[in-house]
Amino acid sequence: MRKWDLTNLYKDFGDAYQKDYNELESLSIILEGITEFKADALTTIENYLTAKERVTILAKGIFAYPALRQAADVSDTDAARPLSMSRQLITKFHEPEALFVNWLKDIDYRNLNSEILLRNDFYLSELKRKSNHLLSEKEEVLYANMSLSGARS
Repeated sequence: MRKWDLTNLYKDFGDAYQKDYNELESLSIILEGITEFKADALTTIENYLTAKERVTILAKGIFAYPALRQAADVSDTDAARPLSMSRQLITKFHEPEALFVNWLKDIDYRNLNSEILLRNDFYLSELKRKSNHLLSEKEEVLYANMSLSGARS
């Protein structure tokens, strides 16, 4: 049986994986702070997009590595706990996203001048489009958390 080479993600669940996991965890706290909306619109959107880009990069590796290890070898007990922990960690990003999307619906970001906004124009326009179909902030957060916990039952 041929074994997958996952070393381009991580060698193991050691220091590199833990460092990225800890950074991802800290980004959830940073996003919570950003979605308190204390800064002006441009700063808020730029900070959110910068953090979200980093979250996307880290989350793919943090989740993919244990998932692929377990897919390749279902008896790999070392991958079970990190996989479960990564799933739990990902749930922390749903509330800030729901809050951001709800806030963004009232912002005319296209009048703001920024390279990162131009680079993410499609993403922001999709979020604004999606915001027309949102429930209240509390309902969106509750729904996201229930969907995730229900998916694992």
